Amino acid sequence: MAADIARAAVGNAETNYSVLGSIPVVTANQIEGIITSYTTGAGHAIPDTTRELELILPGIASPGPKDSVNETDDVFFVGGDGFENHIEIKTPKPNYDQGRASKRRILRILAARSGVSARAFVGLPYNPNGLLGDYTWPTTKYMLDLNVDLKVGKDFWNFVGDSPDTYDNLMDCFLEVAVARKPDLLELLSEV
Repeated sequence: MAADIARAAVGNAETNYSVLGSIPVVTANQIEGIITSYTTGAGHAIPDTTRELELILPGIASPGPKDSVNETDDVFFVGGDGFENHIEIKTPKPNYDQGRASKRRILRILAARSGVSARAFVGLPYNPNGLLGDYTWPTTKYMLDLNVDLKVGKDFWNFVGDSPDTYDNLMDCFLEVAVARKPDLLELLSEV
């Protein structure tokens, strides 16, 4: 659905898009060190993607052995601003391992796409707190920079749809279908 919305909004989108490239082994090791620093040692590091990229991107042109990058986007599109958007869609309650994998993926993609205007982030289709508050799943803040690596609910859909109205339009569509299909849905529920 996100790819369809992006396609309608900006004219292009792909699912299961492969991001291929290579980065120096030194850079791959830096990325692993960054991720490890979130959960080891005294005073764990706090995710800060902008600072982390400032540390790793200068070494991208380093000579020496290379590490292959092969990451898959759930949704990929080039926005109207010319930026590549590499999106991994997750459920809103990831565990530590999923968070680490997502952050590793983000940094590896941005390193491999160095020199190209690109974003890589996790998209959460909904906020489990609904309208009652900001997204606050505890493990996420330990692995992802909440200002850069994550788009949740309304922010996610409005970004993909390139409009401040995408989320509201989507909710209106869901409501219209729910009202029209209510008898069918009630019948299905009675069979359970």
